[in-house]
Amino acid sequence: MSALMEMRKLYKDDILKKSGVKLGFMGAFTRACVLAMKDIPAVNAAIEGPDGGDTVVYRDFVDVSVAVSTEKGLVTPVVRNAESLDIMGIEKSIADAGKKVRIHASTTYAKETNVFRRVMAS
Repeated sequence: MSALMEMRKLYKDDILKKSGVKLGFMGAFTRACVLAMKDIPAVNAAIEGPDGGDTVVYRDFVDVSVAVSTEKGLVTPVVRNAESLDIMGIEKSIADAGKKVRIHASTTYAKETNVFRRVMAS
């Protein structure tokens, strides 16, 4: 974590100028999760089938939900195919999703397209 914090401190301004994307921590955390899922495929597997499932399905893609705060609460946009993105690609995808969430989270667009999942407090 300290190496990541140091890298961010050194390069965040340059990266923002060159790419227009902020270097945060979620891109690195998500990329680490993707690499772990490649090493241990069961982490990204699903149990499917009737009556609780009888088949383990190993996925060759990684979709990750990331919590984004809005005026009406948390919404979790999905970063699709995270396995094909580098850290900055993930950061850009999160930033783009965050913009969409803030614009569309309370509209029927979000509900109809199932792009976002609202985190319900229990």
